[in-house]
Amino acid sequence: MLARAVCANRILVQDGVYDAFTKRLAETAGAMKVADGFEPGAVIGPLIDMKAAEKVEAHIADAVKKAPRWSPAASAPPKASSSSRQY
Repeated sequence: MLARAVCANRILVQDGVYDAFTKRLAETAGAMKVADGFEPGAVIGPLIDMKAAEKVEAHIADAVKKAPRWSPAASAPPKASSSSRQY
């Protein structure tokens, strides 16, 4: 059986709740454990390959470039490396 991950590429947030939303989103995402999918407590596992990692990096760069406001609490993950096999 094949698994497929689907997620939004953009989140539109009403201006009146933007600051509270981004603060809570950053706190929630920052608390998620990123690790090997078999590691206990892991919430986010690795990407399937370098192509997928490059796609994510492109989405991040595009969002930063186009965002009307960028939260300083939000930060990009480290660049993917094929030598480390950490995508």
